Amino acid sequence: MKKQFTYLPMIVGALFLISCGGGGNDNGGEATVVRMGSNPATVPFGEGTVISVEFSYSANDVIDSGDRVDLVLKLPASVQYRPGTSDIKRPIDDNQVEPEQVFACSNGTSFLHYSFGRGELSDASNPSGDADAELRLTVDPAARGSFEVVSQANSNSVAFTCDGIFPPQSSAIFNVQ
Repeated sequence: MKKQFTYLPMIVGALFLISCGGGGNDNGGEATVVRMGSNPATVPFGEGTVISVEFSYSANDVIDSGDRVDLVLKLPASVQYRPGTSDIKRPIDDNQVEPEQVFACSNGTSFLHYSFGRGELSDASNPSGDADAELRLTVDPAARGSFEVVSQANSNSVAFTCDGIFPPQSSAIFNVQ
């Protein structure tokens, strides 16, 4: 009788683990940035440029299961996000969105953190065949030179710190004259 009770906790634990598995997001990489661009690529000093971020995600997880896609952009020093200019491209009209958080670092760089769910992505258009959605936003450079905006997307969350390394999945380079 004592041996039966010894195996019971192991059996119950195994059944619990089996019943909780298989969420579909377990690898944390089902969302990714496919490509980025800037329009125009050369900007007169004092004018902004539109950054385009095309990203892919699991529609089953986001639309059907209610999961979210996190997208983070890192802006270099001397480049500022223009509030009110973020849109998810849709076939008929665009869906205005805002970053959930804007982090300003002491070295002048900043991070824009977006979190998209079913409401923001259900009508998103497929911009190029290999991406599921396109985010567009305007940035304003405060200096002349060449600037690179980098981004990363993930199904769970995107880790970033002001002092850490931010490995980009894609980038957009533009010049200010």
